[in-house]
Amino acid sequence: MSDVYHTSDLHLFHDNSKVYEPRGYASTQEMSEGIMDVLFSTLKSGDRLINYGDNAIEGTWKKGLSQMKALRAMGVTLELRIGNHERIFPGKRDSHVYFREYAEVFDNIQLFQRARLDGVQYIQSHMPYWPNDRHEARLRQYRPVDDGLPIVHGHTHSPNVHDWERHMSVCWDAWGRPVTHGEILDWLRSQV
Repeated sequence: MSDVYHTSDLHLFHDNSKVYEPRGYASTQEMSEGIMDVLFSTLKSGDRLINYGDNAIEGTWKKGLSQMKALRAMGVTLELRIGNHERIFPGKRDSHVYFREYAEVFDNIQLFQRARLDGVQYIQSHMPYWPNDRHEARLRQYRPVDDGLPIVHGHTHSPNVHDWERHMSVCWDAWGRPVTHGEILDWLRSQV
């Protein structure tokens, strides 16, 4: 039986101690290897991984994409909700140049998407609704509009799964592993 998982903000190969130290790693290499070990041991052929963005940062995007290709090669279907650090983030002038390379890895690429799980609608997005975020206002045009639906998101790097009402974070910083569809569904049912 195949399973569906959700994750965000892997920041593979991001050489910044503010990213890897809070996650308990001594280096970016150790963090990247640790994250991929968890993904390789959790996912199996036929599974689907919805990646809520910031797989890697601008300077390491190719290395991050190569790790996703390894998951795809083992039979995992990959989806991407574009994060602000992706090379294809629409806020970057040259984002279109890189789209084909991403499309070779990810089957479904969206900035955000309305989804339904067991009859409950919700939004999948890298960024939470505005203004519920400590991050800069300049990105608000790339966020979904709060129309009352629950939102599953990344971006915040918070260790908390629920920082705001109707928000659920799937950031690696909050979970340290991919989140199951069942965990998302349990939370969604509590929102209706």
